[in-house]
Order: sequence, then C-alpha cells, then structure tokens
Amino acid sequence: MERLIICDLDGSRLQHVGDRFDVAAHTTDLDAILRSDEWDAVHLMTPVTLHAAHTLAVLEAGKHCACTIPMALEIEDLRQIIATQRRVNKNYMMMETTVYTRAFLYVKNLYEHGAFGQLIFLRGAHFRTWRAGRTIGGAFHRTNTSPTRCHRSSR
Repeated sequence: MERLIICDLDGSRLQHVGDRFDVAAHTTDLDAILRSDEWDAVHLMTPVTLHAAHTLAVLEAGKHCACTIPMALEIEDLRQIIATQRRVNKNYMMMETTVYTRAFLYVKNLYEHGAFGQLIFLRGAHFRTWRAGRTIGGAFHRTNTSPTRCHRSSR
C-alpha cells in the first residue's frame, strides 16, 4: 500500500496543502518521520542551507532520499553525502522540482497543438542567478547557473 505524508513547520500550510491535494497524513516533526518504519523514502524541499544536514539524516535513518538542488553548499558535505549513500546502500536523487511550471505546461500545450510546426532542433536550460556575495539563510552564495537535470546514484 502506498501512503504519503507531508511535513512542514507551518501547521496552517500543512492543513492547506493537505486539503488541496487530499493528503490526510501530515506532521511538523521531520524527526518523527525519520524514526518511523512506516516511511521508506523522503523528498526534501527544505531551505538550501539545510540540504546537506537533512539529506544525511534521511540516509542515516535508512531511507531513500530525494532532495532539491543544490545537493550541498560545501565540497566536504558533498563527499559526506556520497560516502553515506554508499555505506547505507539507499538511493539518493538530487532533482530540480521546477520542471512542470506554468511556463513549461504552456509551451507543452502549444507543442501538442502544433503551434511550432515540425521541430528539428530543441535546446533548453534553466538558469538561476544569485548576486555575488548575497547572503541567504546565513550562507554565502556565488553566482550559479545550473541546467535542469535529475541525478540518481548507481546503487
């Protein structure tokens, strides 16, 4: 049986999202999810500065982990995530969660209705730029441009 639970620190947001998408199970306690044997995978959409710590916690709890980009902010955190994923033998997937945005769906609809004619070449990229030196959540960010990709470990 497949089940879904959503977790957020904001209880009113949980209620709104749960009602909108018909998800009855929700909690404000990520640690409770990690301690439970009921859940086998966690998809993290937490602030960037928490990605590494939360990813490591999910993997150490013996659960598969998907996390929005970036994987981490420091190279040592990247190494630790890779080593932990290999040691616990659980899947880790770094993923972009903005693929099915309104703009994407609009263009997809145009394509499906023949608005472009015959496509012979197509290229796309997703660019995100932070001003150099800007501080977000206590972390220093450099200018970053990253193409939209999904990654999954080979294990």
